[in-house]
Amino acid sequence: VFSSLCTVAVVSSLCTVAVVSSLSTEAVVSTQSTGGAGGAKPRGGVSEQRYAELLAVIEELTKDIKPTYAGNRMAAERLKKGIALARTLARDCRVEAERIALSNN
Repeated sequence: VFSSLCTVAVVSSLCTVAVVSSLSTEAVVSTQSTGGAGGAKPRGGVSEQRYAELLAVIEELTKDIKPTYAGNRMAAERLKKGIALARTLARDCRVEAERIALSNN
C-alpha cells in the first residue's frame, strides 16, 4: 500500500511541476495583457488561488509520509485523501492553464 501511495505522490508531484511551469508562464502573460497590477485583476487570479491551494495540500502531504511509513493508519488515510485532492487540483490547474493559453492565442 505504501509503495502505491508513494508512486501516486511522485506522479502528483510531477504533475505539479508541469502545472507550476505552465501557470508561471500564463500568469506573466496574463498580467502583461491586462496592463499589470493596476485597476484590472489578472485573468489568472482563480488559477493562482487553485495553485496556492495545491501547494498547501502538497505541503500537508509531506507531514504524513513518515507516520505512514511507520504504520500509522490515520496518517495513511489522510495521505490517500490528500493525494486524491492534489490530483484533482493539479488537473484543474492544468485545465485552467490550457484555457488561458488558448484564449491568449
